[in-house]
Amino acid sequence: MNGEAAALALERAVRTALAKSAEWFADSVAGSSADSSADPYVDRAAQAEVAVAFSGGADSTALLYAASRALAPRRLHALHVNHQLSPNAGAWQAHCAAVAARLGVGFQSTDVRVAGDDPRGIEAAARAARYHALDSLAKRSGVTIVLLGQHADDQAETVLLQALRGAGPAGLAGMPVQRRSAGGIWLLRPCLTSTRDELRAALAWYLRSDGAAPPTAAGWVEDESNGDARFARNALRQCLATGLAERFPAYRTTLGRVARHAAEAADLLDALADIDLAAAGAVSACDAPLSVPILLQLDDARLRNALRRWFRRCGLRAPSTARLEALRVALRSALPDALPDALPDALPEALCSASPAASPNALRAAPRGMLGRFEGRTLVCERGRLRWLAACESLAGRPRASAALEPVSIRGATLCLREWHLPAWGGCLRLLAVDHAPALHREHGDGSRGDRASGQAPHSESQCNSACESACPPGRDRHADSTCAPLRDALADLWPLSALADAMVTARSRGGGERMRTRAGGPSRSLKNLFQEACVPAAERAVPLFEIDGRLAFVPRLGADIAYATELRRIADAQAGPPHRYVRFEWQFLPVGLSS
Repeated sequence: MNGEAAALALERAVRTALAKSAEWFADSVAGSSADSSADPYVDRAAQAEVAVAFSGGADSTALLYAASRALAPRRLHALHVNHQLSPNAGAWQAHCAAVAARLGVGFQSTDVRVAGDDPRGIEAAARAARYHALDSLAKRSGVTIVLLGQHADDQAETVLLQALRGAGPAGLAGMPVQRRSAGGIWLLRPCLTSTRDELRAALAWYLRSDGAAPPTAAGWVEDESNGDARFARNALRQCLATGLAERFPAYRTTLGRVARHAAEAADLLDALADIDLAAAGAVSACDAPLSVPILLQLDDARLRNALRRWFRRCGLRAPSTARLEALRVALRSALPDALPDALPDALPEALCSASPAASPNALRAAPRGMLGRFEGRTLVCERGRLRWLAACESLAGRPRASAALEPVSIRGATLCLREWHLPAWGGCLRLLAVDHAPALHREHGDGSRGDRASGQAPHSESQCNSACESACPPGRDRHADSTCAPLRDALADLWPLSALADAMVTARSRGGGERMRTRAGGPSRSLKNLFQEACVPAAERAVPLFEIDGRLAFVPRLGADIAYATELRRIADAQAGPPHRYVRFEWQFLPVGLSS
């Protein structure tokens, strides 16, 4: 591929990556017949501030040139992180500032310190410091999307390194095209389909077209550590250059396909884990306590898969194979803390086979068991539940006093674009996109099917009620009939995106006396009673209450106010008519190190 063709392909990849990132809250857009380009929320996301992570190397320089052309006349930023690991770091920073100035791109930089004796290794420590710094720089600059310059060669190296480390599907999936950072910033990798040589060709063409003399003779900087074979990636790169590339010239494409297959398998495993976690009690809250008896009914492979997913949903890295196996063994054998205070008449077979000699009295009398600490958080098993100790809770279970926090607010339109981090409460709020009326796609209790069988799925609440009435047997109350429950609850805790975009969302502490309805057709209940019914310990009830335009809408560990969500959906139906895009609130507690 010649330089001009490589440059045009890179610019097209940048535009495509940004277009896809605009659909994060509307997963159904890609598969629907609706014209997403006419959607105002997609347009708002598409106009977000964009930056390039700019090290000054050839790859990020080519990406900066491509982005400056592909996004014109939008404002672009170049974010530089000075790791201070090389004596040339200052010169690299000056070079990056000069390139950004020549391209008319805003430039921001920051210095980080990387400990040479970090137990993770200097590469991993530098990477963690870099992403943390990029988050800070992006927020300081009002940026919500950061473009990264990793390419097909980097992806191939990552897949091979993960394979050599014995990684599973999630590791073999390599680097995702896009993901959210810990700080809620979108990280996009538009160059993953381009090779290193193609990026160099594009950069050479850009420099020739630019006409101005580059700040350095080559037009980019070279990190001398890239040739140091003491680092695993550099050693592997040298092996690829001398052997594999000659014998298997298409290895980049092949390993990229491996990564895509592994990513698909990882997504399927995550979907299975979500089903198992929902059965065990983790439905809405990311780190909701899990029912150990239900978990123990899973076979070992499925149990490990569910636990990996739960850790990641709680904002933690999945445990190593050894630690995960130790946790599995502890759950299988430590029955005293696995059972609730009130034992059922017949224990699940998996529990009985694990410890047939255990007596019910001995099980009930056992104290709480600590299963270990993971990234600063303590995992315990008590009263048949697997849960994390809250930051305000001691191991003895006594909550520490906590003062009420001042309310804070955010525009709904902003919340549609990024996560809302609330360090004072130790977590973040985000919106999860949900396909239109998903329960209407399921089979009715009486054997009939929803409108999907005829190719048209009802999307409004009135259509949902009509379908429910037709599915309920004559003479029976559809609000009380369990066969109608999937239809009646299809939209129960979903919020129309159109209503949220123009609203004000507020987070505040509990003041006492708050009430909400968390079940369709159920009564209004006090939060105290709802927490007690959900078996949420007092130490874990210090969560923010989220209001929409001054009315309570969502409480972590409890869920959404069904009455309010229903009211907003009906208003949206009356104003614009179906179909609508829906979202569901999700609260995620962050590890102590990230929430502070």
